[in-house]
Amino acid sequence: MMQINDRVILRNGQQGVIAYVSPFGKLLVVEQDPTQEEPKTHWHNTDGSFYADTDSDLDIIDCERVYSDTLTLPIVNVLPSNPRPKTGAHRAPHGAY
Repeated sequence: MMQINDRVILRNGQQGVIAYVSPFGKLLVVEQDPTQEEPKTHWHNTDGSFYADTDSDLDIIDCERVYSDTLTLPIVNVLPSNPRPKTGAHRAPHGAY
């Protein structure tokens, strides 16, 4: 079963990445072409075929699972939503009066 971030090779020789897998198993492939400003995207059937009943240049013919040795964590806001001023920040230093 193909998963998000798997690298794929299409029958036409282009490389791509699976960007999304729908709840029904459809695969959204984004072609990796550095010469294009906006990459081509197309949907595939669960088995990687572009058309269910005939061969296509867009069929997925190879898939490589990509394992990362790095961990990507989401950015989480750790500051309070209503920060309080630091203690003593609003007062004059001791002995200033």
